[in-house]
Amino acid sequence: RARQRVAEAELREAESTGDEIKAARARQRVAEAKLGLTLCTREAELREAESTGDEIKAARARQKVAEAKLGLTLCTREAELREAESTGDEIKAARARQRVAEAELREAES
Repeated sequence: RARQRVAEAELREAESTGDEIKAARARQRVAEAKLGLTLCTREAELREAESTGDEIKAARARQKVAEAKLGLTLCTREAELREAESTGDEIKAARARQRVAEAELREAES
């Protein structure tokens, strides 16, 4: 939660200065913080489900944890791509595009 609040404050600051690059990076940090919080929540739900011994509930919780991890990975890969593209390094950007495509595929398969 604290990480999300810090990222949101950085976003407000970047937007107030009109620095679009900083604002885009801050938006990315906000998104990652939200996804990270979702992942933590899902992991807590999994621990709770496992502690009850309810295998159906635990299986659903495991699936939600996996989905949250995939979402966070995709978000991170997209940020890496934007960063690579901003440098103008086409080799780095091509590698980043490949990692985004792989993350999208994993997410689609789940």
